[in-house]
Amino acid sequence: FESQEQEGAQEIVEKMEKVKEAIKRLSVKTLPKGRRKKERRFPVHISRFETALEELRQILKEQGIKLSFFDLIKGKNPVPYFMALMNLYQEGVVEIYQGEPYRELYVEVLIPSPSAPL
Repeated sequence: FESQEQEGAQEIVEKMEKVKEAIKRLSVKTLPKGRRKKERRFPVHISRFETALEELRQILKEQGIKLSFFDLIKGKNPVPYFMALMNLYQEGVVEIYQGEPYRELYVEVLIPSPSAPL
């Protein structure tokens, strides 16, 4: 009985060693503390966001109640316009719908109150 117990304990130790090796291989390598990896990230400048916000406000005033988001941003960088759209959604100026998952986004202009800037 003791020999079976020792074999079982030995198997567990071997399995643990295999798991440790697998974790070492799969673990993400990190840089030493104090050193940062150089990244090539280009943040959206606030002026682009402000320009997109003003342009969206103007388009929504002129064009109507329900519009396609992709038609609004055709040929433009979508990131600042999407950020502006989220800002308008948060302010309660527009509602955003999507018919099917991963399909067209529709922007519906809510009836603006006198205090809501559009």
